[in-house]
Amino acid sequence: YESTKSDTKTAGGLNFELTSEQKEIQLLARKFTKEEIIPNAAHYDKTGEV
Repeated sequence: YESTKSDTKTAGGLNFELTSEQKEIQLLARKFTKEEIIPNAAHYDKTGEV
């Protein structure tokens, strides 16, 4: 049995591929994390700020 690209996106007839809106939200979350969370993580850890 060889896995194909479509096998990774579907299982039992269900499609697990993200919609375009979900992909946009994913990109936005990654951008926010990269720009806001990571640069300030040490400060948040020290101060307990949320």
